[in-house]
Order: sequence, then structure tokens, then C-alpha cells
Amino acid sequence: MLLPNGETGMYTSFSDCRSKRGDQTTQMPKTEIDIGRLEADFDQQPQRVFSTSDLASFAASRRFDWDLSPKIGPEGFIDLLLVSCP
Repeated sequence: MLLPNGETGMYTSFSDCRSKRGDQTTQMPKTEIDIGRLEADFDQQPQRVFSTSDLASFAASRRFDWDLSPKIGPEGFIDLLLVSCP
């Protein structure tokens, strides 16, 4: 999704997520991320469209709450969202 400032963004409604990024299914490493807490934190945000930098900041601020591995960077976090949402 293209934001007004020209950045690309991601719509974070977990009710209509897809498990594909482009034409390829994304493979994520097995991890014990607290998906329920992650979903609840996103659902509490009034903002529904996030730029890559917004998502990176949000992940950095909640990394420990979600048990997100320090090895997962911004692109990996976006891939995780695309694959892990219901």
C-alpha cells in the first residue's frame, strides 16, 4: 500500500491477511513468538496502515513482550506478520 508520503505500508487488520508475499510463500524460522499478544497490541493501535519504519519501531518497542528474536530485523518482522496472521 502506498502512503501519502510516498512510503510503502502494510495494512494490519488480522481479519484479512494472506500468507503470500508476491507470488512466493514466505518461509519463516520456527519460533515461539507470542502471536496473541502481538495481535492484541496491533488491534489496540488506532493506526491501521504502517510504513516499514513504523513497523520496525513498533517491533523494537515490543520485542520482549512478544518474545521476538533479536535476529529478526524489519523485513523478517514483516514476513512474520504476513505468514503468522490468521
